[in-house]
Amino acid sequence: MLEAKVQSCRFAAASPPPVYRVPGDAQQLEPILRPSLERMPEGDFIDTALSVGAALYPLSANERTNVMPKLRNAYARIESDPDFARVQSALPYCFAAAPNSNGHYFMYRPAIVPKRPKTIIFLHGFGGNLLLYTWLLKEEFPTALILAPSWGASWYNGSMPYLKDMIRDAERRTGAIIGMPLLVGISAAGPAGFRIYNANPTSFCGYVCLASAPDSATATNLLASLRVLMINGSTDDMAPIAEVRSRATLARHCIPSLETKELPADHFFLLTRRAETCALIRKFWQTKPAQPAPAKKPTKKQGRR
Repeated sequence: MLEAKVQSCRFAAASPPPVYRVPGDAQQLEPILRPSLERMPEGDFIDTALSVGAALYPLSANERTNVMPKLRNAYARIESDPDFARVQSALPYCFAAAPNSNGHYFMYRPAIVPKRPKTIIFLHGFGGNLLLYTWLLKEEFPTALILAPSWGASWYNGSMPYLKDMIRDAERRTGAIIGMPLLVGISAAGPAGFRIYNANPTSFCGYVCLASAPDSATATNLLASLRVLMINGSTDDMAPIAEVRSRATLARHCIPSLETKELPADHFFLLTRRAETCALIRKFWQTKPAQPAPAKKPTKKQGRR
């Protein structure tokens, strides 16, 4: 029996994430940004970035009002969670100025890890691989193995070979066989999740896309066999619902079983409407895919020649 815990893991990756380049409109903040990433607790760094409206986390005034109290509460709980007592932030890795020589992921390992555990692979959006994601998933799915890989500023251009290297490392650490996990992508990771799942349909049991949608090119070339749930906020400014509906319509021409859910929320509903969002994910994950109807056996009369 293993003790429930969270680990920050480095692994050998054939193709580590690209170096983060501070965009032009935020370069004046770089001398402050990088030392702060190294020295400040993650919760304090994000709180400061949101408070001053830094280019890393651009929010509207209403979003700051709605999101920041819940964010502060979440990080207060993370700081008091013994599973996170010695877990360092991944943001210095995600926003590294020099190339990383290896990969990184957070792993939540429940007290008992079966030989073939139910596993979630979570792809982070823009802003880096926040501890918040692993903590929230651990709270909501305490018996699942959770793997949250870091890929630069966001998973928008992330790769399947990197995920395969991470899975091999996680199997080595746990002694488990990770077969067909649930893939979840949020915000900027949404299009990458569609692309990765579509190119590797037998590697995952399904895909949940949060606060995002497939890009147009991918939406029109999806495999019919995919299992996908899209959850979006109806007042989301970053992923406008009209555009999301348009992309979902394109995707449904390829995937008749595509599921879509809309919540009366902005871009940050995973935090602000956490219970409802995770209940939808749980239901999707637990629902067995529909099996094709068996072919009818010919009657004796039909079988005569």
